[in-house]
This record gives sequence, C-alpha cells and structure tokens, in this order.
Amino acid sequence: EGLGKDFTVWSVGFVCTILFGALYGIGIAVLVGVGQVVAEATAPRAATLGSVKELGGQMKDVQAFPTAEKIPGMLVFEFRGPLCFCSAEGFHDELSSRLSKDIKAVVLSFGSVEYVDFSAMSVLKDILVKFKAEGIHCLVAEANPCVEFLLTEKLGSGSDKPLLEIFEGISTLEATVVLQKRLSEPKWVTTHSQDEKFLSSVREQEQNLLHQHIENTYAIHE
Repeated sequence: EGLGKDFTVWSVGFVCTILFGALYGIGIAVLVGVGQVVAEATAPRAATLGSVKELGGQMKDVQAFPTAEKIPGMLVFEFRGPLCFCSAEGFHDELSSRLSKDIKAVVLSFGSVEYVDFSAMSVLKDILVKFKAEGIHCLVAEANPCVEFLLTEKLGSGSDKPLLEIFEGISTLEATVVLQKRLSEPKWVTTHSQDEKFLSSVREQEQNLLHQHIENTYAIHE
C-alpha cells in the first residue's frame, strides 16, 4: 500500500513535469503527497478484532474473517493510521460506537499507529478517565517504542495521575489474555506486578509451543 502511494506521487510528478515543466511538476507532486496524508488522517480506518481458532487464536478483523469470535465482555479495537488532530475525533467516534453496557475491558491495538500528537493525547485521556469511572479495564497493545514511551510519560507511570498501565512489547493476543484474567478475579487480587509475572508465563508458554512446532516440522521433513 505504501509503495502504491509513492508510485502515485512519482507518476503524477513525472507526467506534470513533462507537460508543465520541472517546477510545476515537483509542486503538484508535493501537493498530491500532502493530500494523501490529510486524506488518510481525516478518514482513519478502524476494526473490531476477534479470535480465529483456525489461526491459533490470532486476533483478526471480524468483518474480514467471518469465523473470528469476539471475546465476551471485551472489545478489541484496532486503529489504523496516525492519531493526530485530524483523526482524534474519528478515533473517539469509532471507539464509542463499538462500546456497549456489557463491555468491561478494552484492548487498543496500536500496531498501525505511527504517532500520537497532543490533540489525540487529550482525547485519549478523556476516554481513559471515562473508562476508569465506569470500571472498564484498558490496555494498549503493539504500540511502537515511540508511542509506547509517550503514552507511559503522559498517561502511564510517568504522569502524576496514571490512567493507563503499560506492558512493554505486549501483543494484542497477550493483552486479551491478561484482561481475561483480570475479569475472572476480584479487583483486589490483581496487581501490575502479578500481571507482569502472568504475562511472562504466557510468553514462556508461547515460546515452548513455537519450539515444539519447529521441532515437529523439522522431524516431518527428515
């Protein structure tokens, strides 16, 4: 998709340079590139994810994968695109439209979020304040290092009043497992350190299953 956008800009620049000259060609190509960025930011894509058993429980878009099953009491929300002043309102509307009274936990899958600006951070803070008031657990998954650091500093342990727990490098699937554990236990039992230990055990099991799969595959081809 990224290469397609670059090719479009290059093609427009090439044609316009031949027709109108280098100055106009470059200028028009720049405008097309800026237009693509604005269009992507103002019309962000979002999806509700569900577990696909055939793929080992991987989280996929429920619209693209009919067999994907939503997790009861939990919303797994994937946002695709930058979180900035152009898309903050769209993010809020997309997320709010998917919430219902039976939702007690939310996973924000940010694997496709390149960056988060101040305006979006303010909107995200308002959402988390509402979640906290309503007793809704929330975890951010798959955020890139820059976004993860910013969320930690502004909304997590680096802020005066933390609203968000950050688990370094947590995947969407791991986040759902942690939140399922939380929902199954009384609030007083669950602490961040206990969740970190639980997450470590989940990751260890994932590694063991991966090694076992590799060994079985190797044995079949021998």
